[in-house]
Amino acid sequence: MHSWLDRDTGTLVPFRLERGVAIILAAPLGTSDADISARAVLAFADYADARGWIPALYSAPESLTKALREHGWASVEVGEEAVIPLAEWSTKGKPRQDIRTSMNRAAREGLEVKWCTFDELTVAEAKDIRALSEAWVGEKPLPEMGFTLGGFRELDDPDTVIGMAVSKDGDILAVTSWMPVWRDGVVVGRILDFMRRTPNSMNGVMEMLIGSAANRFQEDGLEEISLSAAPLATSASTGAQSTAEAGEHALLDRLLEELSKRMEPLYGFRSLLSFKRKFKPEYRPLYLAYPDAVELPAIGFGLTNAYLPELTLSQSWQAVRMIRGSERERARREAERRREQQAAAKRERAAAATAEQAAVAETAPAEARNAAADQGESAQAAHSERESQGS
Repeated sequence: MHSWLDRDTGTLVPFRLERGVAIILAAPLGTSDADISARAVLAFADYADARGWIPALYSAPESLTKALREHGWASVEVGEEAVIPLAEWSTKGKPRQDIRTSMNRAAREGLEVKWCTFDELTVAEAKDIRALSEAWVGEKPLPEMGFTLGGFRELDDPDTVIGMAVSKDGDILAVTSWMPVWRDGVVVGRILDFMRRTPNSMNGVMEMLIGSAANRFQEDGLEEISLSAAPLATSASTGAQSTAEAGEHALLDRLLEELSKRMEPLYGFRSLLSFKRKFKPEYRPLYLAYPDAVELPAIGFGLTNAYLPELTLSQSWQAVRMIRGSERERARREAERRREQQAAAKRERAAAATAEQAAVAETAPAEARNAAADQGESAQAAHSERESQGS
């Protein structure tokens, strides 16, 4: 990760350079003012242009993207951040019953939560956490995602708080880490960055750890905690300013949605979003902002490389096989659904035909009687007419 200082605003712009794309992550550091942040982003864009880089802003809040749209930038939604306001946090009542149940079960089983920084870990604890993380990564067909998701290396930060679920025997069963959110030099919130658990840990151990974190940070007087974003778990365009731009946004929306579906078997973005719903958070949209839609393909490649910088050829083939397998399963379910729809439509047509035949059968005798009556009346009229003519 690189950084660039905008001397005009006094802010620091964190960015990553991937395939010629300078990707700013979230927002400039040093201000919470959207207009000041936008000025810093625009200044950085000039800096990037002068070096032949393509500027882009990723995982940005809505306030910043709105400010940039006033300067001709466009944006598309690429995720949602789940935020829990701590002033309203409580596990009482039905809405967060699952969280309360997990915390009560953990207490019955003798689990405890230990809080510390990385420097405060014992050598054995650091070794266990590294082994836990490596085992978790080893189960995945692709390498650990970077960029917006934390790994073991990111734990070694004096401002990051680590929460561990420890069994009564002293074993580490699950780990979370919480990065600080600063305002005017003061920590006002925390962001969930690292989550790992052992396969044999109790069900609900992560719910217990996050619930315990919310309780702790509420007691510390913090304003909110973020459960981070679920990347590519939603895609809804915004800020279209012309028919052409709307078409470009619609195309990017479809691409992001398809990428999300294809990556779901590998990383479970939507499953992660579903997990976070248990905490009844607020959802805040996050955006990809860019100055020129022509550069979107290059920006897409840059983001892919930022997320998966260590992707090997073998892992790529593994991913392809998994994706193809999931596609075949989806195709099989879709074909089965269509067959069921066709069979149901056929049954409906048969039932309608039977009902029609029954209706015809019921009306036929009545129609025959009416026809006979009509014929009788006609014959009587003809007979009367002959008699009158004869007389």
